[in-house]
Amino acid sequence: MKQIALFWLLAMAASAGVSAGLRLTNNEVVIADAGRIAAGAFGTARNSADNVQFIYCYSTGAASGGCVARDATGLTRTCTTTSAAQIAIIRALRNDAYVSFRWESSGGTCTRIDTSFGSRFAPKLP
Repeated sequence: MKQIALFWLLAMAASAGVSAGLRLTNNEVVIADAGRIAAGAFGTARNSADNVQFIYCYSTGAASGGCVARDATGLTRTCTTTSAAQIAIIRALRNDAYVSFRWESSGGTCTRIDTSFGSRFAPKLP
């Protein structure tokens, strides 16, 4: 929980001083293995200059899904879920979403998926 709060605090600090509508500008994919958490914004990852990072979530049928993240260094982490509540979160994601997910230390099962979306996150560019 502390690490999720830290990600949000850092995102808010990165946006300090913006006066024409809140725009969070540094939401590249971050992976913190110590806390087993990955996070980033879809638009920021897609628009990044490195062409390496990505973050996405998926659902397969009615009963399973997961999330995948790769940071700018190429470090990749995934989690999978059969939780109906987590699958509902995945299905509610939007193109301008920020997503964070956590996983168990063994097996890679998602322990938490959080999202936020809105005008403060960069849209995906073509």
